[in-house]
Amino acid sequence: MRTSCFLTGCMAIALSSLFFASCSDDDDPIDNPIPENPQPSEPETPTEISLSSDTASGVWGKNSIIKVSGHHVTVPEGKSLTIEEGVTVLFDDNGVGASHTPIEFIVDGSLYCKGTAEKPVLFSVDETKRTADNAFAGLWGGIVATEKCPEMLIDHTIIEYTGGAVSQDSPSALKGIYTPGEDFDPHITTNNVNGRYVVTNSTLRYGVSDAIYMMGGQGIIQHNTFAGNGETGGEAINVKAGCKVDAAFNLMFAPNTNGFKLSSSGQNDEAGRKQAR
Repeated sequence: MRTSCFLTGCMAIALSSLFFASCSDDDDPIDNPIPENPQPSEPETPTEISLSSDTASGVWGKNSIIKVSGHHVTVPEGKSLTIEEGVTVLFDDNGVGASHTPIEFIVDGSLYCKGTAEKPVLFSVDETKRTADNAFAGLWGGIVATEKCPEMLIDHTIIEYTGGAVSQDSPSALKGIYTPGEDFDPHITTNNVNGRYVVTNSTLRYGVSDAIYMMGGQGIIQHNTFAGNGETGGEAINVKAGCKVDAAFNLMFAPNTNGFKLSSSGQNDEAGRKQAR
């Protein structure tokens, strides 16, 4: 009986303490108001821009939609273009002029694509054209970093549906990089033996030619995914003379020929195009 009374008394004290604690000033609803009917923040509305100029520099702000139609795009020498997270760049597959030359993205200056895992940068075509039948249709020309380009960063970026046929009026042909009637634009081209190029955390997929074709420069190519690179030939990473590359931790799925190709074709020590390594 004594034990039962003791437990009953303890329970009464505990309940009393709990009651007073719940009414303390720390939990006063006046001091800690709860907002009524909290509303979620409105999602950001993407800014849609039709690029009227054939040159581009400065910053393309995050979540923008950039539409390129009727002309090629060039980042001028001495200038830079920064593309922020969530930006979508859409290329018109009708190309340029009466010959419908596939649009090329030429980089004479510097290019910095700064996507994130949640909001990657996207280089593509209209959503209705992103089909399996168009995987090797070469709907636009790819990113071409010329011998004037000092550096380029491609981080958390998706590049797809490239491989446009190089014609006589293609900028890459006029600059002597590719041969009209024979070549198809890779996803990314580099051509400066003194250039610095980083491609990381990105996806390069669906292209007629190579994903990365390096003819010059020092490169870091890591933590990328390559898929469906090359229709009748081509590599995920193709490195030529004049290059020094650190390539690691890349996932390569269905390259037409090689995942990684190291070749010293075009070697010219006097011109700085030394053995690839």
